[in-house]
This record gives sequence, C-alpha cells and structure tokens, in this order.
Amino acid sequence: MSTRTRTAPTPRLRRPRRSGILLGSALLVFTAAANVATATAQPDATSSTTTTTTVGRQEPYGWVPKGGLSHQARSVLAHSAVARTALELYRPFESGDAHVYDRVLADDYVDVPLAPGQSPGREGMKRHVLDDIVATFPDLRVRIDAIYVSGSTVTFRETFTGTQTRPFLGVPATHRSISYRATDVHQLAHGHIVRTDHLEDFYGAYRQMTRP
Repeated sequence: MSTRTRTAPTPRLRRPRRSGILLGSALLVFTAAANVATATAQPDATSSTTTTTTVGRQEPYGWVPKGGLSHQARSVLAHSAVARTALELYRPFESGDAHVYDRVLADDYVDVPLAPGQSPGREGMKRHVLDDIVATFPDLRVRIDAIYVSGSTVTFRETFTGTQTRPFLGVPATHRSISYRATDVHQLAHGHIVRTDHLEDFYGAYRQMTRP
C-alpha cells in the first residue's frame, strides 16, 4: 500500500510539467513567426501604395497616363512586356511628342481604318495623332479601362477626354470637354507594334459636341 501511494503521484507531476513546457515553446514559436510575417509584409504594402498613387510618371510596370489606369490594367502591365510596349502608343496623345513611335511602331505599321487624309505607316500615324487629335484636344487625357493579352495580341479599352478647340467630325469648335470610348487591338512582333485595329465611339462624341 505504501509503495503504491509513493509511486502513483510521480507520473501525474511530470506530465503537466512537460505539457506546460511544450505549450510555452509552441506559443513562443508562433509569436515569433507572426512577428516575422508582419515585418515582412510591411514593405510590400508600402511599395504597392507608391505604385498606384504615382500617376503620370514612369513606374516599374511602365508609363502611366495622366488619365489613369484601372486596377485590372495595372495588374496586367505589371506582368506583361507586350502590354507595356502597346501602352506606349497612347503616350503622344497626352504629351504631344510622337518620337516614342520611332521606338515602338514598326516601319510598315498598319493602322486600320485610316482616318480621312491619314497617310499609311509610322509617319502617317505621327501626323494623324499630332495634327488631328492633339491639335483638336490639347488637354487630352487617356484612361486605360482594361487590357487583355493573348500571345502577341493586346487589346485595350480606353476613354479619351479633352476640350474640343478645333473642328472635329464636321462640328466647329465648341470648347466643351467631351469624352469618348475606344477599343484597340494591337498586334506585336519583335518588340514592335505592327498593326492596330481600332473602333471609336465617335457617335457619342458627336452627340456631346452638338447638344444644345
């Protein structure tokens, strides 16, 4: 009887001590891991904020138009080199400087359809953008609403907004701010845009210019 009473308490005392030590160690490991994860996440959050709030500048994923980029467009640009190349086509619409076309457009670039009086090729695109679009809407802004990439083909949906200071679509200058949407399908090869098929909502622009 005396032997049993002496040995029985021994396992009961050791088990709580071991479980307490193990539980305490687990809590320390969990807390340390949580602190490391939190500290690691902080720089990423700061970097993301810097990227999305800096508009009109050169970002890690390419040029950002002053008109802005949708969240979806930013995500695509961050991962697609062909999308970043195609984005450069819109830069002269805001900057009024078409020299970037020497770098991103192929020599025999095809624009479909050509605007009235527009010459084919890269030089024809330069003159069309500067003489027909920028001269008419000197404060033009381009917002990229969406970008879709399939191989070497990139589709853009964008919105143009600007003040009409010259005749456009047969309508005299209204000095009104108008907006119209467009969809462009760009085909790229060897780092250059070789063809663009585009469709603009010029009827919507016409209605804004001619409203009473």
